[in-house]
Amino acid sequence: MQRIAVSLCLLFWGMQSFASPKLQMHVFDQEQSDSKIQMHIFTNRAQTYKRPRYYPSQNKPTNPTLAYQKAAVYFRTGYRKGDLFFNIAGINRSPNIISELTWEDLEIITLDTGASFQLHQNWLLNLDLSYGRIFDGENQDSDYLGDNRTMEFSRSYADSDDGDVYDISISAAYRYPINQSLELQPELGLSYHAQNLTMTHGVQVVSAFGHGTPLGPFGGLNSTYDSTWFGPWFGLSLLAETSDKLSLNFGLEYHYAYYDSTADWNLRGDFAHPESFTNETKGYGLVGRIEGLYKYSPNLTLDFALNYQHWQSSESGAITFFLADNTSAKQPFNEVEWRSYGFSLGLNYDF
Repeated sequence: MQRIAVSLCLLFWGMQSFASPKLQMHVFDQEQSDSKIQMHIFTNRAQTYKRPRYYPSQNKPTNPTLAYQKAAVYFRTGYRKGDLFFNIAGINRSPNIISELTWEDLEIITLDTGASFQLHQNWLLNLDLSYGRIFDGENQDSDYLGDNRTMEFSRSYADSDDGDVYDISISAAYRYPINQSLELQPELGLSYHAQNLTMTHGVQVVSAFGHGTPLGPFGGLNSTYDSTWFGPWFGLSLLAETSDKLSLNFGLEYHYAYYDSTADWNLRGDFAHPESFTNETKGYGLVGRIEGLYKYSPNLTLDFALNYQHWQSSESGAITFFLADNTSAKQPFNEVEWRSYGFSLGLNYDF
């Protein structure tokens, strides 16, 4: 029987993929009793292999740096009431309080917004912004000749129905479940808080010892006092689910703060303007909140919050007066304190 040879060559064309390089296949029918069929496969070694870019890697995909599992935003409006005071000493601390200014019953309408992003492994990234507009309040400015607020020789009152306040905070938190209904969240953050206060429509009520101005209203008063608190903080939040619809959130924060203030006493001809004096010192802040959350729908939650803030200097410093003749003078700065409390109502949306 004559040997018959059949040769078949198949070439695969197209885009390269995870299939092997081009193949050549030959089949031979041998003239033997057992008639074995032999197949030989030859590879084209000259052709290189490349992985297509669009094909997914066999390794686990890496998440983008800013990927998050879920997020929530909130919008709230509310009301706050605040008080701020500071006092300074005389040269060589005599008297120990020579001048003290107090802003009381500052009434503030607030707008709050923020967002929370849950990252992998139960980490949270939080951003909170708050703006408040002052619409009412009063100021008192008193000066003394004796220690411990004695021998008051000047006192005036003024309106403080203008100005605003800011609160900005960014923080990271870790969700630590205690059980099915309780969750603890340690937090670490950085915050900035500002109070921009005014004095208008002045009235002199005490003028003694040949000092001060005549009693009664005086015009032209338009002075400002701007203060800021900035620094890191740590806190702890406790979340409790009381039912499928209702949950509570209790939070407490401790802030380490750098305090800075700038004032413009517009009626003082011996001071420079618009920067009459400045002060820098260090202090601390305590911020507390209680929130009630009612789940209206799977993505929408009603939010009611009570909040409290207390900021105070922890060390004395110096106040620097800038004079109209381009010189400056310093006196001891005793203390400064800012307190506020309020409530807000709003909505949270999860997505």
